[in-house]
Amino acid sequence: MDDPEERAYTHAQRIIEDLHSESSETLQSRYRKYLMREANGDPLVNLGSVRLIYTGMRIILENRGVEIPTIEALNINHEREE
Repeated sequence: MDDPEERAYTHAQRIIEDLHSESSETLQSRYRKYLMREANGDPLVNLGSVRLIYTGMRIILENRGVEIPTIEALNINHEREE
């Protein structure tokens, strides 16, 4: 089954693993074409339907307003766009 949410979840899991295992320099190199800065300075990885913000202590993961479950050690925050 080709489920867009499942694809987004799998892709996000890979990025989350990278965030835990790699230095910020490696991440910036690897995700250079995706990496942007939020107004507060946190790195933002924007991969189309997956929006993942790494704040150092937590990861905020959004997929077009749908919460994607991930490993329990992470704090997930999503807001539906009205």
